[in-house]
Amino acid sequence: MELYATTGKNIAVGDSLCRLFDYCKLAIKGKVFATQELFLVRALESRSRVTAAFERDGSREIVDGLFLRSIDNRIDVSSGAVFCYVDLHNRFTADEVNGESNLRRYTKRHFKPGQCCELNIEYEPLPVRTG
Repeated sequence: MELYATTGKNIAVGDSLCRLFDYCKLAIKGKVFATQELFLVRALESRSRVTAAFERDGSREIVDGLFLRSIDNRIDVSSGAVFCYVDLHNRFTADEVNGESNLRRYTKRHFKPGQCCELNIEYEPLPVRTG
């Protein structure tokens, strides 16, 4: 949450007071070389399973049961890559209320926006049969 209003500041009609964020569902942005785009499209069409590996305190946490949500329609000029997106459901790790006269709620989520991970797509192309 970003709070725009401060104590003692006048607020005009129509001004934003705050901006709320809900991190219960995050989107993982993956990057694939443009030459591999066809495999990515086929994996999306076949609803291939995706796993995400997060590095945390020297250990790897594997999140499975994920699926590709979408693929960009263009190639990124600066990197020569195509971006894909995977939805990640987040969970609370802490929920606390502090204060007696001015109650404030503090929540902590397991995954953070901007956190890096490695995506693995379980897709194996079948050999082409001839004859």
